[in-house]
Amino acid sequence: MGVVERLGILLSALQFLAPVAGAREATGIYVTPYFDSNGSVIHVGKFSTGLASADRRQVEATVMRMKGEFHQLSVEAMYVAAIRLYEEDNRDAALYWFYSAQYRARLFRSLLKDEPIPRIGDEPFELVSAHSSFQQLAGEPINGYAGCSQQKWLATLDLVGREAEKLPDLEAIYPRIRFLPRGSWPEANKKERAGLQKLAKHVKANWSEMARIRAENGTDAKYCSGGRRRGP
Repeated sequence: MGVVERLGILLSALQFLAPVAGAREATGIYVTPYFDSNGSVIHVGKFSTGLASADRRQVEATVMRMKGEFHQLSVEAMYVAAIRLYEEDNRDAALYWFYSAQYRARLFRSLLKDEPIPRIGDEPFELVSAHSSFQQLAGEPINGYAGCSQQKWLATLDLVGREAEKLPDLEAIYPRIRFLPRGSWPEANKKERAGLQKLAKHVKANWSEMARIRAENGTDAKYCSGGRRRGP
C-alpha cells in the first residue's frame, strides 16, 4: 500500500496526529453569522454544539459524525470543522477538511443559476461572501501548515479529488438557492477537480522554491513543528 492510500485511510478515519491535551489555540477567525473563534460561537446546523465544545474528543467525535453525512454537508459546516480541528492541533485532519470545503465552495459558486451574483442581502451573495471569508481567513494558517510536508499536502489533494468524483446534493443542502440544471453538474465538477490536480502539479514543480521562501520568511518556523520541515 502506497503513501497516498495509507494517508487516505488515516484521513477518512480521522486517525491523524496525536493532539496535545489542552493545546487549543483560538485562530481569532470571525465569519458572521456562522463562526466566532474567540467565543466558540458556531451556527452551522445540527453539528454546531459538538463543534463548539471545549472538549477535543467531542469535537473529533462530531467531525466523525459529519463524515458519515459528507455529501449532505454545507460548505460553512466543512470550513468550521477544518478550523476547529486546527485549533485542537489536529492539523492533518484540518487540512483535509479545508480542501474539501474549498472544493465544495468552488463547485457551489460555479453552479449558481443567477449571474451575476445578486446584490448584498440576497442569500447567494451572502453565502459566496462567507465562503470567500472562510477561505481567506482559514487559508492563512492551514495553508501555512500544508507547506510543512509536500507528501501530506499532495496526498490530501489526491484524496479530496477522488472523493469529489461523487457530487454533493447541493439542492438538498441549499433548498432556497437556484442552481443550474443537474445535467450541467458533471462538467462543472470535472473542472473543479481539475483545479485540484493543477494545484498538485504546482506544488510538485515549485516545491524547492516554495521551501526556500518559507524558510526565509519564517513560515516554517511559525507553522511547522520546531521550525523544521516534515517530509520531502
